[in-house]
Amino acid sequence: MGLLLCPENEVFGQSGGVSVETVLNEKNARYVWSDNPPYFPNDSIDFLYNKEIVKHYFKLAEKYMPFTKSVASILKEEEEKLLPKNSRILGILARGTDYTMLRPYFHPVQPSIEMIISEANKYRKEYDCDKIYVATEDQNNLERLKKEYGEDLIYIE
Repeated sequence: MGLLLCPENEVFGQSGGVSVETVLNEKNARYVWSDNPPYFPNDSIDFLYNKEIVKHYFKLAEKYMPFTKSVASILKEEEEKLLPKNSRILGILARGTDYTMLRPYFHPVQPSIEMIISEANKYRKEYDCDKIYVATEDQNNLERLKKEYGEDLIYIE
């Protein structure tokens, strides 16, 4: 994975450009949380369906958790390699055999790879998608999807 090749072995930089050690050594250093939202997510993921809350947390992360230059460069390179400009991409999560065999309690049943392909073809046509991205840990699923979509399939090794 590219992030492990980061020269300084740090993923995030300091948002203010000053190290934590420097700030803590200042006499007047204090924590200020004036822009915390009045809402906090609980164990539910329901907040992910609220675009305003997601937008707010995205801005907080962007402001206070900036990537280092080397990580930003790696991410940009991967984005350009994996996500062709002006392409419409359909995403698929194809859970593997460990998930389908164990059938974890309270989890939906994973459809077969043939059902996934059938649904993907339907949505690909409906949304006019050029490419298909798949996330899977199952080599058999990946091989079957490669056979079906060829060069139109995007995945991370």
